[in-house]
Amino acid sequence: MGLNGLAATMVAAMLVSGTAHAEEKPRVLWFRADHPPISILSGPDQDKGAGDLRGQIFWRRMPDYDHRWVNAPALRIIEQLRALPNACAPTLMRTPEREAFLHFSDPVTTLLPNGLITTRRGLERFAQFRRDDGAIWLDKALAGGARVAVHPGRSYGAAIDAVLAGRANTPAVVPNAHSDTLLASLRKLTTRDDFDGVVGYAIELSYLTRTQGLDGGDLVYLAIAEAPPLGNAAFACAKGEVGERVIARVNALLNDPQVQREVTDSYRDWLPPDAAALYDGLRAAEAAKGSR
Repeated sequence: MGLNGLAATMVAAMLVSGTAHAEEKPRVLWFRADHPPISILSGPDQDKGAGDLRGQIFWRRMPDYDHRWVNAPALRIIEQLRALPNACAPTLMRTPEREAFLHFSDPVTTLLPNGLITTRRGLERFAQFRRDDGAIWLDKALAGGARVAVHPGRSYGAAIDAVLAGRANTPAVVPNAHSDTLLASLRKLTTRDDFDGVVGYAIELSYLTRTQGLDGGDLVYLAIAEAPPLGNAAFACAKGEVGERVIARVNALLNDPQVQREVTDSYRDWLPPDAAALYDGLRAAEAAKGSR
């Protein structure tokens, strides 16, 4: 084994067990990708993203664990959740494939769903596939020649994932490089002709146009007709004794109304005013439906 291989093996061992004899608390590795403002890995808002705060809300109430952030691309996170017994993620979509190797918590919070981000000139490409309320039928758009960029390893919710899977390995679905962020994709969208739109959250678009010099007037968010009005996020941990215990603690804490309020606020506070009003209305409608 070469030096690089040996070093990698030693780092992996330390991640799983902690430094020898130095840690009495079981260590939990919380994996996150660069998806501001869900997770913010650098700059003045570092560790203050909605997902970052969501994790910290639970960490404060689970002091008997040694919690550590690990930053990685989305696809790498999935690989580590498969490989490490103490790996968890504070923001992960629940899918049948992931359920095979992960313990999922109950839904931690509701979210406005992923949508299609395009440019003003790109609206023409999607015009014929829009519903009366403005939402776009993604599958019809892809079948009609539109090209949409996606990020490997990222789930966009069951309905959107199913549409994308049905068009995988065709020119309609353009996988970005594993290292690409949504910001990189949006810059390509506005300066090149590689694709016609990108799948992402409205909250991501609003944050990036405000902080990264993107032209907010040129970028448009369209709801995707196949997606439900609200999605949800859950915590996930590798299957096994450690992951099962962590998820059980998370589920127990979700019964605390104060935890629920803090988690909701950690997401809502990042929404622009119009999206926050929409979010409140959808949550109220969902609550009213549930009380009938």
